[in-house]
Amino acid sequence: MEMNDLSCAQFLAQLASKAPTPGGGGTAALVGAAGVALGNMVGCLTTGKKKYAVVEADIQALNARAEALRLELEALVQADADAFAPLAVAYGLPKDTPEQAAHKASVLEAALDGASAVPLQIMEKCAEGIALAGQYAAKGACWQYRMQAAPPCCARPPCRPQA
Repeated sequence: MEMNDLSCAQFLAQLASKAPTPGGGGTAALVGAAGVALGNMVGCLTTGKKKYAVVEADIQALNARAEALRLELEALVQADADAFAPLAVAYGLPKDTPEQAAHKASVLEAALDGASAVPLQIMEKCAEGIALAGQYAAKGACWQYRMQAAPPCCARPPCRPQA
C-alpha cells in the first residue's frame, strides 16, 4: 500500500494499529514535509507584496528549495515503509534449528542495516527543513516588523529580522 495515497485519517489509523507500517520514520518524514510546507506558505504569503520587495528574490529561492525538500520528504514516507518491509519479514523467520537461527540472524542483520538507512536520511532532510524555517523567519514572517516595534517573537533568535 502506498503511504502517500492514504488520507490523514487512514494514515493515523494504520499508525495506531498493529500494522508494521507506517512507523516512526515515515511519520517523521510526513511531519517534516508538513513543516516545510508551512514555511513555503509563509513564502507564498510574502511574495508579491511591496513591503517585502527587498527580499522577494530570496523568498522565491526559499520557496523553490521548500518545494523540492517537501517532495523529498514525501518520498521518504514511502521509502521508510519499503525499507522496513524486509525487516518485518525477517522477524517472522523461524529459529527452531541452529541453521534456521543462523539464517534468521544473518537476514536480520542485513534488514536492520537497510531499515535504519532511511530514518537517517529523514533526519538529515528534517534538519534542512529546520534551517529553511529559520531563513523564512528571518526574511518573511517576522521580517515585517522591522519597521515597527519588535514584537516578542522577533526579540529572540531565530526570528530576529535580518537584512
